[in-house]
Amino acid sequence: MTFWSDPKVNPYRKYRFKLSLDGDYFWYANTVTLPSFDVSSGEYNIGNFKYQIPGITTWNDVEIGMVDVQGTTDKTVDKFLKGMDWNAAQTTKGLKKALGKKLTIELLAATGSIGKTYTLVNSFVKSVNYGDLDYSSDDFVTVSITLGYDYATK
Repeated sequence: MTFWSDPKVNPYRKYRFKLSLDGDYFWYANTVTLPSFDVSSGEYNIGNFKYQIPGITTWNDVEIGMVDVQGTTDKTVDKFLKGMDWNAAQTTKGLKKALGKKLTIELLAATGSIGKTYTLVNSFVKSVNYGDLDYSSDDFVTVSITLGYDYATK
């Protein structure tokens, strides 16, 4: 029996998610990549055997796509940048304050309840792309924000 014919099973859908930064929800976010990571490995030869040893975990960037609704995206970028004192970030004491933003991605179940939550710890803006314009298209202007972060929790 396959999972889609079982009425008790409701898989997560790509369009059921909520995105928030320190408790403020962004209803105009239309895409977000989920956290992912890579683990480096070292290969070692001992005798006639080859062993692979796991190394350092590297968390990949998260990209958020938002429909630009008359300045709301500018306010969102400002929320990410607010309180980031880059001079204070040069010291250990100021680093936590500068990188203290917590982005939360909530996957919703079919009932609307929160099924799974990812939290990006110490997220910061790496780049912002305000989109492009085109006379031959009637699509929404979408702003892309790329975030770096230390790690994610589930």
